[in-house]
Amino acid sequence: MSPYGVIRPSEEGEGGPWTFQSKSGLAIVLTHDCTIDKSNTRFVQICPISPLKDLEPSLRGEVKKNRPFQYFYLPPDGELTESFVDFAYPTTVSLSMVSGIPRLMTLSDLGRRALYVQYIRWVTRWEMRKIKCPGCGEDFNASAALPVRKD
Repeated sequence: MSPYGVIRPSEEGEGGPWTFQSKSGLAIVLTHDCTIDKSNTRFVQICPISPLKDLEPSLRGEVKKNRPFQYFYLPPDGELTESFVDFAYPTTVSLSMVSGIPRLMTLSDLGRRALYVQYIRWVTRWEMRKIKCPGCGEDFNASAALPVRKD
């Protein structure tokens, strides 16, 4: 079962052709705050956050380096234990479901850029090892700039 929800064909006798299963938990909001603040916004996109200890031990070190495209490592901070964002389960929820829920943390500008780089890697499978800067024309390795990635 996915961390947040899945719709699947029902087993015989469950009362319908489809069932929905879900569970609550920590999530990162992917929708930009400038979009959330608009009066016509009804839905936001989130991705689940899970404790790193929930992964098999052999994968934890790789996740800490942001090597698997699917995951984005979150170091411990305040109430958040060592965790990861799982991009495989983006979920769209009603804005009313997340309104009023206390925010545990906010990513720094560097952390937000690292999230964007990792998310683009996941969606596009683009390694981003060599990119030309549109401003100065220099080549750089965007994935090397991830704050927790060490090749």
